[in-house]
Amino acid sequence: MVDERGVTIAGNRFELTTTRPSGEAQSGVDDLMTEGLTSDQLESALSELEAITRRSYAQFCVMARALEILGERWGLMIVRNLLVAPKSEADLRLGLPRIPAEALAARLRELERTGVVWSVPGADDELVYQLTEYGQELDEIVVRLGRWGARLLGAARPDEVITAESMVTALRAAFRPEAAAGVTLGVDIPVGAEVVRVRVYGGLLDTSVDSESTGADLVIGPELPVMHLLSGEFGPDEAVATGSVRVAGDPALLDVFVRLFRLPG
Repeated sequence: MVDERGVTIAGNRFELTTTRPSGEAQSGVDDLMTEGLTSDQLESALSELEAITRRSYAQFCVMARALEILGERWGLMIVRNLLVAPKSEADLRLGLPRIPAEALAARLRELERTGVVWSVPGADDELVYQLTEYGQELDEIVVRLGRWGARLLGAARPDEVITAESMVTALRAAFRPEAAAGVTLGVDIPVGAEVVRVRVYGGLLDTSVDSESTGADLVIGPELPVMHLLSGEFGPDEAVATGSVRVAGDPALLDVFVRLFRLPG
């Protein structure tokens, strides 16, 4: 809206007004009305504002185009989760527990508009989102980015959680195919109410998420010490001796697991 106040951009949770230039004064942001909003509501308002104004780097550049879609907060995390399996909005919120519902909806709309994801009706007509063929091309990029980010991992912060999707991404980033020749191994890792299933055979890795553990040679947990194993913070002998990692199955297989999976550090 344009009136005597200037230009106003309004959404469901915000009103942003820019002032008209007067004399030598320059135009600028006059007021962003967000009184009474919680931090999650404020983030939702900012996501709505981003969707309205759509960030541009003003460069005719292939990287700029990619970042205009994937550089927005939560965008690449949604892609990460959809690489594990197709998911409904409810499923995505479980795997991204801090994402505001409005921000998730905004990111999904943008990813669908740009052909990265598409949706189909699922049970009870609830939409299920999955990556398109174009979106699946991000698979190796996400794994390589996770491998790069492993060097910055450090210690878990007090407010951070490990989800099944984050464990799958860590495992894929940590996998050493050169060490897997001739190895057949099944490992299950409980993460919250879900189980990450890891299967290695013929030098290949297959990961999935299930509701229960079945057919594994080894079951290990909890998830945070498993991440410490992947990062090399401690070795398998120390993990078992101190009880940091609980093992069901042959403890010797934990040595095999550690040889197959190691994050760069």
